[in-house]
Amino acid sequence: MDDRIELGPDDSGKEIIVNTGDRIVIRLPENPTTGWRWQTSGALGPVELTGDDYDHSAGGGIGAAATRALEFKAKSAGQLALQLVRMPEWQDAQEPDARFLVTLVISATAQP
Repeated sequence: MDDRIELGPDDSGKEIIVNTGDRIVIRLPENPTTGWRWQTSGALGPVELTGDDYDHSAGGGIGAAATRALEFKAKSAGQLALQLVRMPEWQDAQEPDARFLVTLVISATAQP
């Protein structure tokens, strides 16, 4: 059975062990009305991005900070330093104002 692993700002810098097929959801604070948003940085290798959602259900109304949820699926065994950066979408050369980094250690799922 595939698991769903939820990560947040306090998990940055950690090593996370997952299995192939697992889903990794990273929730980070964001205010998209500023134009700065979380995005991947670098190759994704053994994972694929399967979801990118903005959740403003925490309240605050239009323009208030909320949460970006990025969902990844572990496709194959391996190791990946998964880095997310918060920066303007329109300027690749701009320095990010925040970074999130986890090391994913992906084990092959045992076949029945």
